Amino acid sequence: MKMPIQAALSCAVPALRNWQRASALSLICCVLAAQLFALPAAAKPLAQNASAEHIRALHADASQKAWRLVYRSQDQSFIEFVIWQDYAKLTRANISAILDFKWKRVIQVSDDGDRYFHSSLHKLVGFRDLEYQHRVRTSKALDDLNEIKTAAREILDPFWRASDLGFMRAPVSLLGAEIENQTNGGITLTYDGETAFEFRPAVEELGDRHNATFYRTLRHMLAIHPSGLNLMAEQGHPPALLKFKQWHVGELREEIWSLETAEQLNLAYPLRQESRPDIQLLIDRSGLSPAFLDRFMPILRDVVSEEYKAEFSGWEDYRKLPETLISDGQQFDGGMLLIDYMIRYGVCQHSLPTCGEAQALLRSAGSDTKLQTYFAGFSTARKDPDAAIAMWQNLDRKGSRFGYMVDLALGNAYEPEFIRTSTGGRPQDISRLSDRILDHFDTAFRGNPLNSSVYKDIG
Repeated sequence: MKMPIQAALSCAVPALRNWQRASALSLICCVLAAQLFALPAAAKPLAQNASAEHIRALHADASQKAWRLVYRSQDQSFIEFVIWQDYAKLTRANISAILDFKWKRVIQVSDDGDRYFHSSLHKLVGFRDLEYQHRVRTSKALDDLNEIKTAAREILDPFWRASDLGFMRAPVSLLGAEIENQTNGGITLTYDGETAFEFRPAVEELGDRHNATFYRTLRHMLAIHPSGLNLMAEQGHPPALLKFKQWHVGELREEIWSLETAEQLNLAYPLRQESRPDIQLLIDRSGLSPAFLDRFMPILRDVVSEEYKAEFSGWEDYRKLPETLISDGQQFDGGMLLIDYMIRYGVCQHSLPTCGEAQALLRSAGSDTKLQTYFAGFSTARKDPDAAIAMWQNLDRKGSRFGYMVDLALGNAYEPEFIRTSTGGRPQDISRLSDRILDHFDTAFRGNPLNSSVYKDIG
C-alpha cells in the first residue's frame, strides 16, 4: 500500500529523492494543492514571489568557501553537490535544487537557471513527521494481518520506516542492526540480513560547518537511516564510496556512488539575480500532463470554494460507517472503506475505533472472497504486477459504493509499466497507458467521500 503523505514529499523535492512508491493520485493532489495554496503557505521572510535579488541579499557575503563534490553512480550518471556553510546545491540528471538551511527553503532551479520555485523546508519536515506518525499507527493496527504486513514491509518496519523518510520523532536505537566498523573509518550496517548501507570515507575533511550541511543534505535526499547518517557524519569526511538502497520504479535497488571530484572553490549564492519565480516549474517537474491537470484542477478548486459537496461531514461519519456496513453483511464495502480510513488517518489517530477494534472489524470482513482477492493482490504485485492487475480487474464491484480503492490499487500497479513504456515504447502505447491510469485515479479521487473535508483542511 502506498501512503498519501509520501507524495507531498516527492512533490516538494523531486530533485532530491526518488519517491517512486508514492501514488500518482497523491502526487496530483500535492501539485494542485501547491498551486492553490502557494501564497498563503509561504513562510516569511520569503514570499512565494520573492525575487532572486531579494533571496541573494539575505546572504550577505558575495562569495563563500564551498566544497564541490561529484559522485559517479553505478549507471554512470553524475551527482554534484556544492556545499557552503548554510546551504547546498545539488544536481542530478540536469535537475538542480538548493537547500537553504539558513532560511529554511527548498529552491528548485530550471535547467537554464532562468526560473525557480521555492517551498518551506519546515513544511517538508512537517510532512515527514505526519507520515512517520501515520506509519507507526498503521503498523500497530496491522500487526495481526500478515498479508498486508508482508506487502508493506519496507513501509512499516521501524528501521526501514525511518530510513525511507529520513526522519525519526525521537532518537531511536539501531535495534536489530549490526554495525561493522573498519579501521579506516568505514562503516557497514546490516539489518535483517540485508546490507542497508556501506560507507568508506574520503581523505578530504570538510570542516565542521560544511560537514554538517553536507550530511543534512544527504538526510533529505537518501533513504538511509538517520542514525546511520549520524555515524557517517561523525567521521568528518564525505564518502569516497557509498552503497545504499533506494526506490526506483516501485522496487528497492542498490545504489553505488564513487567520489570522482572533491575541490574547494569560492562561490556566490547559487541563484542567478535575473532568475524569476515560476510555479509552473513545479508542475513541469511533476510529470503531470495537461490532461491530468485539466481533469483534476476543477474539482480541487470546487473543493476549496466549498462548491463540491461531500457525502460525509467529517471523519466521525467516515469512521462509523465501516462497522455498520460489516454488521449488515456488506463486508467488501466495509473493508474497503476501513482500509481507506486507515491509510488516510491511521486508526489510532482518534479515540474510536481503537487499534484492536479496527483489527477485529477487518478480520470479521476478511471472510469475504473479494476482500481476500484485494489483499492477495498486494503480495502478488511484488513478484508479478501483471497478475495483480488481472486479479483486481476481475473483481466484481457492481453495486459497491467504495470500490474506488481497487481503482487506486490499479492506478498504482500500472505506474511502473507506464515508466518503462515511456522510456522505450511507442507514443500510442504511452498515451493508451496514460489514459488508463488517469481513468483509475479519476474514479478513486472522485469516489472518495471525504475529499472535500481533506482538501479544505489543506487550505
